Amino acid sequence: MEQAPRRPARLPALRACLLTLAVVLLLLLPQELGGGSAAAPLSPQLRPVVAARAAPPNPYNFTPAEVRAISEHIRAPLLHLVWTKDMSFWSWIFYAVVESIFVHHPRARVTFYSVQMPLDFFACLSAAGYDVRVERYNLTELAAGTEVEGLVASGRVAGSRYRYAHESDLVRIVILSKLGGAYTDTDMLFLRPMDDHVLGLPALGLETNARGVHQFHDPASARLNNAFINFPLPGHPFLACMMANIAPGYDPDEWAAIGPDLVTRCHGALAPDAKGAFRILEPNDLYPLDWKYAWWAASVMRRGDLDLMWPPGQRELSYALHLYNSNSWNMQDIHVGGVSVGGFETMTAPLPGSWLAETLEKGRLKGVQCEHLRKKGGLE
Repeated sequence: MEQAPRRPARLPALRACLLTLAVVLLLLLPQELGGGSAAAPLSPQLRPVVAARAAPPNPYNFTPAEVRAISEHIRAPLLHLVWTKDMSFWSWIFYAVVESIFVHHPRARVTFYSVQMPLDFFACLSAAGYDVRVERYNLTELAAGTEVEGLVASGRVAGSRYRYAHESDLVRIVILSKLGGAYTDTDMLFLRPMDDHVLGLPALGLETNARGVHQFHDPASARLNNAFINFPLPGHPFLACMMANIAPGYDPDEWAAIGPDLVTRCHGALAPDAKGAFRILEPNDLYPLDWKYAWWAASVMRRGDLDLMWPPGQRELSYALHLYNSNSWNMQDIHVGGVSVGGFETMTAPLPGSWLAETLEKGRLKGVQCEHLRKKGGLE
C-alpha cells in the first residue's frame, strides 16, 4: 500500500521563532534586567512626571491623628464663611449658595462668622438636621497675639475703602491658621461634590482674566484667588507666610492687597518640598468664568452663547462657579469681544431659561422651610 507523504518536521522552524522572540524580548527589557549597561537618564521633561508617580501617599508624614482629621474633612467638610456687612445686603443668592453646600455635602459642618447676622439665622436648616451655625467674632480679639495685631489696632483696616473685603480676608486667614478646614466665599455656588482632589491637600484655585468670548483663558494673566482656600490642618507654612506678610504689605487702597495678590506671592515663596504637597486647582474647577462676565453670563446669557465661554464638557467638571461680588453684579455696561452687550441691575433674579435659573431650581434642598432666607435681609 502506498504510504501517505510525510509532513516536513517543524521543530527547526519553531526553534528559530523562539530564538527570535527571545532576542526581541531582551532588547525590549530595561538594561538593568538585561545585564547590559545602566539605563539612560530620564529627560528633564520626564523627571517631574516620574517623580510625581513615585511620590509617597503621605508626603508630609502625617500622624495617624492627622490622617483621621483629613479623612473626616473629606467626609464632612469643615467650612468657614465670613459675613462682614449688615443684613440689608443679604439676598436670595447667598441662601442659594448655602443650599448648594448641603445639596452636595449634607454632612458639611458650616460656620458663618459675623458681627450682625442673628445667631439663629439658619434655625430652619438646623431643624432639618444640617450642621450650620453663626458665631460672633471680634477682630481685635481674633488678631490678639498674632502678626496682624498691630495692623488691626492701627485702625487702617477699619478705615479702608475696602473695609468689608479686607476684614473678610483677615478673618478667613486667622480662622484657618487656628482651626484648619476650608474657607469659601458667600458667592461660591457649588455644582458637584468636592472630593479628595479638592479637600485632601492644601489647595487654592487658579483664575484667569478673560479677553473675549473666543479667547477666554489668558494664561499670562493667571493668578491665585482666595475665594476658596483649603487647609485640612492648621499650621501650614503657607498660612504662616500669609500671616507674616499681611501687615508689611498692607495697602488700604488696593482691593486685592491681602487677597489674591497675597496668596499668589506666598505660593511663589513656598519651599519646593512644601509645594510638592500643595494643590493648585485649574481655573475650570472653581473660576470658570471671568469676574466681569460671571454673573451676567450665568444669569442672563442664552445657553448657546454661554457654551462658547464655558463649554458643557467643562461645566460638568467644574466643582463650583464663583459669582464674584457686587463689582460683577452691578456692572452697567458689559463688553464681550469688544462689543457692548448692555448691563443689568444689582441682584436681578436670573432670567427664566438661563443656566443659573435652571441650576438653582434643580439644586434646592428638599424638606426645609427656609423661604424667608430667599428674601432681602433674610428675616421672617
